[in-house]
Amino acid sequence: MKIRVNGEMVQLEGSLVDLLKNYSIDLSTPRVAVAINETIVFRSEWLTVCLKEGDQIEIIHAIQGG
Repeated sequence: MKIRVNGEMVQLEGSLVDLLKNYSIDLSTPRVAVAINETIVFRSEWLTVCLKEGDQIEIIHAIQGG
């Protein structure tokens, strides 16, 4: 299926967790947030979310700076 990840069209088969692993996201870090179609997905739901054709996913990394 084709989905948009951070503004870029990608071809993916699998779940949200598969997508995050493909992007080398450490699933245990609290500094990552995910939104699907402009709705935040709670971390507790990551394992059960099914992605659909045309979904728009934003992966947000919180960083610290000075």
